[in-house]
Amino acid sequence: MQSLPYAGSAQSFFVLQTYPLNALSPRLLRNTTSGHPQFSNFGKWQPHVWSSWCVTLCFGSWLRVCRHRLPSRRHVSTRRLVAELDHELKLAIEAVEVACTLTRSVQATIGSVDAQSKMDASPVTVADYGAQALVADVLARSLGDSVSLVAEESSKELLVSDPGGFVVEEITRLVNAAGYTTRKDAMTSAELLAAIDRGLGEGGSLGNHWILDPIDGTKGFLRGEQYAVGLALLHNGRVVLGVLGCPNLAVQGVQDSDREGSVFFASRSGGAWVARCGAHGADALRVLADTSAMPNKARYTESHGTSLVSAHAVTAEVARLMGMRQPPLQMDSMAKYAAIACGQAHLYMRFRPEKYREKVWDHAAGCVIAEEAGCVVSDCDGQALDFGNGRWLDVSGGVIAAPPLLHAKAREAVDQINLPARPART
Repeated sequence: MQSLPYAGSAQSFFVLQTYPLNALSPRLLRNTTSGHPQFSNFGKWQPHVWSSWCVTLCFGSWLRVCRHRLPSRRHVSTRRLVAELDHELKLAIEAVEVACTLTRSVQATIGSVDAQSKMDASPVTVADYGAQALVADVLARSLGDSVSLVAEESSKELLVSDPGGFVVEEITRLVNAAGYTTRKDAMTSAELLAAIDRGLGEGGSLGNHWILDPIDGTKGFLRGEQYAVGLALLHNGRVVLGVLGCPNLAVQGVQDSDREGSVFFASRSGGAWVARCGAHGADALRVLADTSAMPNKARYTESHGTSLVSAHAVTAEVARLMGMRQPPLQMDSMAKYAAIACGQAHLYMRFRPEKYREKVWDHAAGCVIAEEAGCVVSDCDGQALDFGNGRWLDVSGGVIAAPPLLHAKAREAVDQINLPARPART
């Protein structure tokens, strides 16, 4: 299992190691639950008490800096109270985790029945359809049948490739074996197909739309390596929360993630967090990108081998122009967004081949997690990603995600290369 090591930022590490979280000044620490300032254990403002705490805090941190040189990056070990997460984020975490239960069980026993071939030539598994059906059903049972879901799979291709119904029957069995609290009765094959097709929503720039990639990185999934279940919520064209389930990604500091994997989640102004997959968001750690890395010390991340959706030769040339010397971190799926969010890597570049058109589900969940961790995510012109254009994500050249300094330097390097223009909207 691939592992992301723990390292907290120096200042925050000192503060949180020395003082209880709820004793800190609201001017120094944001509420770990809502992202808004709080006056937790104190009933009212007491200037003499707070000024004393601030002096002690600064002096204590200075002493510890003198005694210990700690790495200046990645996630701060603040705890988020899952009981106070808003309803949509808790629902998204539940949906992703139950989908991860299914995908993990399938990955452990992949056989010839499990792989199909889609029209875009990327591999698809029974886990794709099963995960989509599960997430769609969880959302519909909580939010109603009118919930809008934009997802990758449809039952049409499945039925064409499975005239005997054997694969549909197997997917139905796997879905019912996954088990989740919002459904007590078994799902039938007909209900399974209907659930899959809930993902045929068109999205758009108005209202609420859920965006799902049931298995991102299916090649990694089939190899027994990295993949992700990504779910995001779009509100009036803007991604407001995202959850990435990474069943094979361990994060040091997250207990049992080496066996269970990790779930990254974020909401706008609420920060980015990581918890053990299956913990329902409990005991989450705050994740922060490494904003101090210079190009010669930074590391970019890319997919394994040849990619149909990303031009690796262009990525390598941009890295060379930036003066990057470290070997790339290779992993499939939106797990790359998780890697830059917690500082294991520093730059994610995805330069699309000329005839390829990006889809919203390949970036929505990862984008908000990276941004809330302190990264900038844009196309090669510096424009924010527009998720309000239906199922397509039209970008100029490709996608660049990195902390501000590296993002700016990557764009400078990209300006020296001819890249495909933004596709015309249809």
